[in-house]
Amino acid sequence: MISIKCKGIKKKFINGENKTEALRGINLEIHDEKLTLLVGPSGSGKTTLLSIIEMILTPDEGDLFILGHHVNKMSELEKALFRNKNIGAVFQALHLI
Repeated sequence: MISIKCKGIKKKFINGENKTEALRGINLEIHDEKLTLLVGPSGSGKTTLLSIIEMILTPDEGDLFILGHHVNKMSELEKALFRNKNIGAVFQALHLI
């Protein structure tokens, strides 16, 4: 079963006149009971993609499905409730302090 599905996920960051394309049409399927590693060099978009999957960031384009739910169609309240019930993250740095 597919737990997470990303279809054409794009994300840009704009700082003044500088535009950074962090994600350029990511397609990804993460299956139940399979180990999935997300690797790449610094600045390749790993944290941005994880933030989108955790529903902290919203993609500029594309569709995100988690546990069969189309996340793009959820309200902010629905996302918060869904995240509270279904998503957990262990941070690399001590962001919880």
